[in-house]
Amino acid sequence: MIAIDQIRTIDKTRILRKFDRLTKAEIANCKSVIKETLVN
Repeated sequence: MIAIDQIRTIDKTRILRKFDRLTKAEIANCKSVIKETLVN
């Protein structure tokens, strides 16, 4: 789960390394949470 106070700027290569370890469902969930948080 991602909390809004945990979002910060990080290097693109660091985030891509993390995404390589996630399942497609986990990636979709992360994207959904980030979109919802930033749009609302």
